[in-house]
Amino acid sequence: GNAMLPELNPEEKLEVESEQPAEQTSQTDMSIMSMAPLTISQPDVKEWVARRRENIRPFGTFFSTNNFNIPPSVGRLTKRMPKNIEYFQSNYMLLFLVLVLYCLISSPLLLIVILAAGGAAYIAARKN
Repeated sequence: GNAMLPELNPEEKLEVESEQPAEQTSQTDMSIMSMAPLTISQPDVKEWVARRRENIRPFGTFFSTNNFNIPPSVGRLTKRMPKNIEYFQSNYMLLFLVLVLYCLISSPLLLIVILAAGGAAYIAARKN
């Protein structure tokens, strides 16, 4: 790696080192700004939700304890887990949403904290 870098005398090194963080900051700012305008159209969201709803598997199958077997090997486990997650992905998402809603309803303070954090983020974004 060092063979490709040009040799500098000590005075030039100090100058390059002081400029380097400013360049890094501007590159970071540019990459963050280029990521900011994320637009998701409403038809895309509706299509995604429709696909999730179509792929919900029967909850009898999802919660069936008869299907819970210890795999004979670690290799088999690493093959089964991604397949299970992919097959029941919509069920896991629905379960997650139900649990989040339960947490919000059962703990009003959590809802207040989330709203306050969202409001603070909104105000900070408006000032920038």
